[in-house]
Amino acid sequence: MTKWINILLSICALFVFELKAPCRSFGQNDDMDKLTPAQQNDLYQQLLNKSSEMARPYQEPPPDAFDYCRNGEVEALRKYLDNGGDPNWDKRTAGLPAPLLLWAILAFHNECVELLIERGADVNAPAFNVRNIATAAGLKLIDLKMTQFYGKGNRHGIEQLSQAIDLLIAHGAVLDNPFLAEKLNEAGIRAWNLAKSRGDAIVVAECRPDSIILPGLQISWSSLAESEHLATWCEQQAGKSNMVIAATIHPGGERSGERLLDLCMTYGVRMFTHQVILGSE
Repeated sequence: MTKWINILLSICALFVFELKAPCRSFGQNDDMDKLTPAQQNDLYQQLLNKSSEMARPYQEPPPDAFDYCRNGEVEALRKYLDNGGDPNWDKRTAGLPAPLLLWAILAFHNECVELLIERGADVNAPAFNVRNIATAAGLKLIDLKMTQFYGKGNRHGIEQLSQAIDLLIAHGAVLDNPFLAEKLNEAGIRAWNLAKSRGDAIVVAECRPDSIILPGLQISWSSLAESEHLATWCEQQAGKSNMVIAATIHPGGERSGERLLDLCMTYGVRMFTHQVILGSE
């Protein structure tokens, strides 16, 4: 019995010590009567705040919604948003804006992308040091497309990024097309020069709105049979490690370029975009 009494007295002493702590800010030997009314009121508020802190229940740290986007944890992200989470939360990277939507896109988790947009994410929010999220995604897509030139094409990443960009545009995102064309052309020039220095056979392709033109071959999208001819041609080039396709994308020829790239990845043919021509011809 004595043991429990001593424990109880110790707990009470600790509580009293905690409540007295704010008083020491006025001096160890100060009496309440010697304090001004303003000091007494301030002390009273400190005691109330201290008692509230001691009574406050333990709270778990807030969830990291960025991990949900990076890992594709769509249900955890949904719960975060259902509980009032901000779909536009911005976790800056090196001082540059990096909103949740950007992380979901770069991690190829389009379910998270769709959910964030549905819940009000700003598709034109700035990202890194470019105009907006869609433009940042476009830069990443350029990087992935150029890896095909080195024989390391990431088909899944290209497909997911392309779909995400289309989704952003469908919800009002505005791509900085001149900026992206400039960056793609710069990368294309580097790839062309490297291919020449390595002695690669460079096959020039022209990607137009309704056709792809290759040496001795023009494939029109109006005919399924001719489209199959393109697949046959790409299959015939498989295994030619010293050959690379350099594609020029004409106005409106983006889909043709994507089709050619997809077939090149299917048959292991190296390809890069040499240049993008903007505007009408």
